[in-house]
Amino acid sequence: MPAKKLKTFFGTLASLTRLSILFSLASAEKTVGQIARELGMEQSIVSHGLRRLSTAGLLSVRKAGRERHYRLQEEKTAHVFALAQTVDLKEPVPFAGLRTPEYMVVIDKRHQFAYFRDLTGRSMDMDVLGKSVYDFIPKFFRAIAKKRFEKAFRADKPIVWKIPSFDEKMKVRWYETKVEPIGGGGGGGGGASAIVISAVALGASKMSRETKRGPS
Repeated sequence: MPAKKLKTFFGTLASLTRLSILFSLASAEKTVGQIARELGMEQSIVSHGLRRLSTAGLLSVRKAGRERHYRLQEEKTAHVFALAQTVDLKEPVPFAGLRTPEYMVVIDKRHQFAYFRDLTGRSMDMDVLGKSVYDFIPKFFRAIAKKRFEKAFRADKPIVWKIPSFDEKMKVRWYETKVEPIGGGGGGGGGASAIVISAVALGASKMSRETKRGPS
């Protein structure tokens, strides 16, 4: 059952030791010894936490001689850290070195916003719930966007796109987005019931080149 899997997954995160290990690995790949020294913990405790996190698919391991080097599986941990950013914390969560999403969006099968969250803290969340995504897309890009959304609802695995965001002066900013179908069968007959979009802004030089080429 999905509920049991979610309980197991969030149970892995419900540990100060394991969360501390994740935050430690946010800056760089590390060995058990390096993490233990940094956190002031016994190596056996750190090793146990690393095993639990690896089993949950949050870490990858690279062997170098007798040592194992651990690093984050960013596709999965980015969502964990993005969720952490929505919690009202007195101190910032150390996400150094991670490409965490700037925006998290859920679009339902009617192509309406079911959820929108600005994770940067730079602006207030947009009042878009229940509104069509096409109300916020320039007319010349709507046909392309519709085809992409329809493809995403039929997909059976996440898709990575580069998409533009337009401001009031029609200046473009490019984002790398991960689009993930949820609910339903995805590639099956009925398709997904919704898609989750997480967006990361591309660098300025990259944006300049992409603006000349257009969306991929």
